[in-house]
Amino acid sequence: MLLVSRTVLTVVAGLVVVPMTPMTRSSSSPGAHPSTKAAPVAYTASHQEFYLTSDQLAFVRPGIVFKINSVTIAGDRKPVVDVTITDTQGAPVDRLGIQTPGPVTATFALAAYDPATRDYTNYATRVQTSAITGNSANQPTSLSGTITDLEMGHFKFTSSNVLPAGFDQTKTHTMAVYGRRSMPVDILNGKVYIDNFELDFRPDGQAVTAKWDEIQERNACNQCHDPLAAHGDVRVDAKLCVLCHSPQNTDPDTGNLLDMRVFIHKIHRGGNLPSVKAGTPYQIIGFNNAVTDYSTVVFPQDIRNCQNCHEGRNPAQKPSQSNVWFTFPARNPCGACHDDINFATGANHPGGPQADDSQCASCHVPQGDAEWDAGIKTAHTAPYRSKQLKGLNATVLAVDNVGPGKKPVV
Repeated sequence: MLLVSRTVLTVVAGLVVVPMTPMTRSSSSPGAHPSTKAAPVAYTASHQEFYLTSDQLAFVRPGIVFKINSVTIAGDRKPVVDVTITDTQGAPVDRLGIQTPGPVTATFALAAYDPATRDYTNYATRVQTSAITGNSANQPTSLSGTITDLEMGHFKFTSSNVLPAGFDQTKTHTMAVYGRRSMPVDILNGKVYIDNFELDFRPDGQAVTAKWDEIQERNACNQCHDPLAAHGDVRVDAKLCVLCHSPQNTDPDTGNLLDMRVFIHKIHRGGNLPSVKAGTPYQIIGFNNAVTDYSTVVFPQDIRNCQNCHEGRNPAQKPSQSNVWFTFPARNPCGACHDDINFATGANHPGGPQADDSQCASCHVPQGDAEWDAGIKTAHTAPYRSKQLKGLNATVLAVDNVGPGKKPVV
């Protein structure tokens, strides 16, 4: 296995350091980026890096860790982002891949958070027109702009996107950066490192009090998707996903809503969706008119195990908003799985027509009185978890013929 074939060189280069504009609206509020990502990595025999010499490790500096230090939004309303990039040991990495191997890409997204609806509104959008239907949709996208290197492992991104006049500076905003570091083919066989980082801040400089924290991919998504990755390999954080996958986002080809709380539920129910069983496939048409058909997806457990995704498999590390699935009933997420309900007419809904979500919690309380009633937790009781099951009790009475070379008899 080819690990590092090039000679380790000491590179001496002069860097032009661009003076920073004073940060008048920067924020030091911590983002949602898990601190464990920046912790030193202990390589094991299953990692290619384990077989590097100390000199090779010092040259390669494996890994990539992004950190947004601050976001400035000055009078021109064009965001400026101060960023550092390091390896997993905290040493700076050359973005261009000259002083350290492997160039680094960086893409940015910015959205404002509304705690009342728990939705993001992305500031950058583009018109996407379907080549199939001719329909158009205004979809969220990444920021445009330029990068200026300040020193090795330190750069600023200046967006060319102008935020709307009078945008609400008191709202929580989330700036995200995502990218990859691609090693040359003669180093670690061209291994690619991925990282995402999200910073919550308020443009008015005040402390962040409202933030999105509904899903943590480490303890939820990555229990099956190891790791979660979308649009190629570079988007791996659930919080990054919701910056674009909000009510703003619709597939112009099918008309399907690409809001995270809708299409993720529909994808996971897949072949068991009432609409699919009735003969309508659930499809999303994406890049280059590629059709992705989720109609055959089978969730590898009972779909009513809502807590496994919303809370994760480790109760001690569940997100702070893990209760939203049973405390905030709403038409869109509920109608995603139960897509034979017509809330406008009331068809298949015992509560009748619902013009908005204001009355949902009147009937759908968090915990009902009986299994499979209108209570959210009780309605989603998996049959094998039912308290009505009598169960099976077994007792081991004896174990004989135990010892080296023997065959135990129970």
